[in-house]
Amino acid sequence: MKWKTLKYVAGSAVMLGLALTVRAGPITGGISLSGSYTLNGSDLTATTFTGFSGVTVATGLLDSPTGSFAGTGGDAVTMNGFQFKPFAASNPLWSFTAGGVTYDFLLNSLTSAIQTKSLVEVSGNGTLQITGHTDTSGTWTFLGTAAGGFFSFTSSNPAGGSPGDSAGVPDGGATAILLGGALCGLGLVRRKLA
Repeated sequence: MKWKTLKYVAGSAVMLGLALTVRAGPITGGISLSGSYTLNGSDLTATTFTGFSGVTVATGLLDSPTGSFAGTGGDAVTMNGFQFKPFAASNPLWSFTAGGVTYDFLLNSLTSAIQTKSLVEVSGNGTLQITGHTDTSGTWTFLGTAAGGFFSFTSSNPAGGSPGDSAGVPDGGATAILLGGALCGLGLVRRKLA
């Protein structure tokens, strides 16, 4: 094999290694949204959240985005209505783009629904999605005040995700550099032997 060919093979290996590190792995952390909602009936007979408005990523001290969602606080969110009696979802439930990255959440199931004159609370399981990350199972809770039509929505990866977690973080290309260096070294040894 000629030296030029070895250089191309080594360069290709480095590029492949760098491409493989772009995918950041599972999503960690959680996110909270807030805004207002409308129902399809009075509080006791409603079965569907028909619309949402003024929805943003929460930025409060206790509900700021963490993990993979860090830095998205205050962003505007598009949110679709969904039926909770019986459960039926229009997915994605919510979606927004920040810094060229799309974030969204798919409702998969409803595990609990509580409804009173002054409260609507539903929760379940879903799928967190962020561009460049592996789709990750998560939990969700929707809490609405019936009187004002204001709500909070939280979703997170139950396996962890505090801001200091390193799970799902790419290695920064160290593996690709080592692989490329090894291939270049092999090329130099081969050249020296030839």
